[in-house]
Amino acid sequence: MAIGAKVTQKRSWMDPFRKARPIYITCDGGLEGVLARELETLGVPEAIPSHRGVGLFGNRQLLQRINVESRIANRILVPIAEYPADTRERLYGGARKVDWSRWFKVDATISIDASSHKSEHDHTGFIAQVIKDAICDHFRDKTGRRPSVDRLAPDIRINARIDRNHCVLSLDSSGDRLHRRGYRVEIGQAPIKETLAAGILALAGWQPGDVLIDPMCGSGTFLIEAAMIASNRAPGLDRARGQGFGFMNWLGFDAMAFEDYLTTLEERIIHEARPQIFGADNNRSVLEKMERNAERAQVAGLIETETCAVVDLRNPATEHADAAMHVISNPPYGERLKPEHLERLYRQLGDGLKSEFGGAIATLIVSEESPHRNLGLAPSKTRKLRNGAIPCRLLRFEVFKKGSFVTKSKRPARD
Repeated sequence: MAIGAKVTQKRSWMDPFRKARPIYITCDGGLEGVLARELETLGVPEAIPSHRGVGLFGNRQLLQRINVESRIANRILVPIAEYPADTRERLYGGARKVDWSRWFKVDATISIDASSHKSEHDHTGFIAQVIKDAICDHFRDKTGRRPSVDRLAPDIRINARIDRNHCVLSLDSSGDRLHRRGYRVEIGQAPIKETLAAGILALAGWQPGDVLIDPMCGSGTFLIEAAMIASNRAPGLDRARGQGFGFMNWLGFDAMAFEDYLTTLEERIIHEARPQIFGADNNRSVLEKMERNAERAQVAGLIETETCAVVDLRNPATEHADAAMHVISNPPYGERLKPEHLERLYRQLGDGLKSEFGGAIATLIVSEESPHRNLGLAPSKTRKLRNGAIPCRLLRFEVFKKGSFVTKSKRPARD
């Protein structure tokens, strides 16, 4: 080719991850700090806690890794546009300018998750409809076709958040929320999300090598999450080979490289792990559900269970006296118990903690309306959390050994 000759070539697809992009990882309120610390262990150099989430910059590989390995994150969003949206025209126009074809193909199914706060547009269905129209018009102009909508199991989830007439459009890289690990097919009466349970384990300070006891374990979420941590089993490993994640439907996803990464995670599982994890419940059929959940999570051999009422509670870990001991549980909130029965249950739990678990740290998530004062213990720390729609408090107790004396603080520390 002669020097100076011009070469014309059709511009190829440009990877939106050719440079690090902003990423926002959502979590339950109150877990921002432990999520940021978890992300540091995953190689995030600087994670900035915010309201119900953590912000950072990262590439495609980091985004995939957080989806598969984070135990606390709810979902991982990639913001792709933000603009004023005080009118329908502006809401549509900002979404219409986005080059959606850089992210996914026209034959992908889509769904829009909309929310609004103190804005002109307060009808989330209307917001979703306008954003959907803009996306479909983009593809129709480019290809003559438009993507279909699937509200139940879409290939691509788009998040539209309008706050004070300012719209942020993000792609949801997770798809279904990350607490859906795939193992908890059978649940008890008052389940706790897997991500919230993992966050509470982190807040409690439990770590592999410590004893963990849940005297009212129900479907076993605390126990199973702890066993997965102890055996170094990534929480999203089975899901990656099952229902998958949203980013697997994005353009640029490298299926072979991702499979190699999953194989590496499998090789890191500690099959010889022998953690001291114990669970009890007064309902044998509930324990059987927990055991089947643990089998699905491939950690059944790491958890010991016993059918036992709270009033008969005994310490199952007396032979591990040298290890730090944690009692972590989600006692009933009272929706299905009469007040006097709930008060008696909390009194029995407190008696059991004081008589059997001296020297332990007890961490309980209780509803705001629970009779937790019937425990007869003064919490050293409290933290506001939510279990789904239920306002809760996370209470931490130092259970002192028999014969020791401590002055109860009038006001527990809040963190």
